[in-house]
Amino acid sequence: DGMVKFTDWLLTKGSRFRLAELNVDGNLCGDQVIDSLSQLLERGPFLSSLSIRGNFLSTEGINRVFELIHKHQFLGKVRLEGNEMKDPKAKKLVKTVNKFLEHRALNPKP
Repeated sequence: DGMVKFTDWLLTKGSRFRLAELNVDGNLCGDQVIDSLSQLLERGPFLSSLSIRGNFLSTEGINRVFELIHKHQFLGKVRLEGNEMKDPKAKKLVKTVNKFLEHRALNPKP
């Protein structure tokens, strides 16, 4: 709930600054934060680094983050470690996300 309020605050105050990096590690916010982050990313191409480690994101949540990364080309660094890593699917998906970001960094679109 606190993380959602924080991102809501960023959305209302976002026109005053350009947030380049956001680190919300260890806030235990779960998947509900993804909707707020999505709205934040829609505001503009400023956020280039996002760290959401240790927030109990499920495999579905990590998949939604991957969709955001794919949609927002300016988001070049994302840290997802520590999110439901007991789930083999989540582990594999985090590796896929990291490989995708590495590939995109080496092959930027014009």
